[in-house]
Amino acid sequence: PDDTVLIKPNIVVSRRDWIGVNTDPKVVEAIVIALKDKGVHQITIGDGAGMGYTATKGFKICGYVELAERYGLQLIDLERDQFVKKPVPVGGPFKTLEIARSVAKCKFLINVPLMKAHGQTRITCSLKNLKGVMPRATKTKFHGVDLHRAIAQLATVVSPNLIIVDGLQGDLMS
Repeated sequence: PDDTVLIKPNIVVSRRDWIGVNTDPKVVEAIVIALKDKGVHQITIGDGAGMGYTATKGFKICGYVELAERYGLQLIDLERDQFVKKPVPVGGPFKTLEIARSVAKCKFLINVPLMKAHGQTRITCSLKNLKGVMPRATKTKFHGVDLHRAIAQLATVVSPNLIIVDGLQGDLMS
């Protein structure tokens, strides 16, 4: 119960028609309730958005601000966090990767991706969702290099304790 838990949804875009693009806050709420039932009280929801938007704006539009207020949670835009440099132990386009300090120091990381199709990877799910823990410039670089190998490298640096996929309404059209 005293561990710091960080829930990492997929908040890609900050727009009104976010359903099927971003993790549904109802999925995250169910996780929060389960954690609270077990006595966990240090819960943070964090992401670093993509596509020119911010997670801060996405939290407001998608209903995460209300969720945080209802349950006494902290919200963190990981792009505004400090970053720690981690060496990458496997070959690929990166020698090191910067990871949000909040992610690096949390005791329990729950990755909550949305099941989606992707033009380069066929599906995007738990591994690709971890890109949200890095600075925007690095996330952008991932698409200009060997994306598959870069994602595999990231998975050696950030390892969630639990992965729950939001399959309520994904986007499986690539």
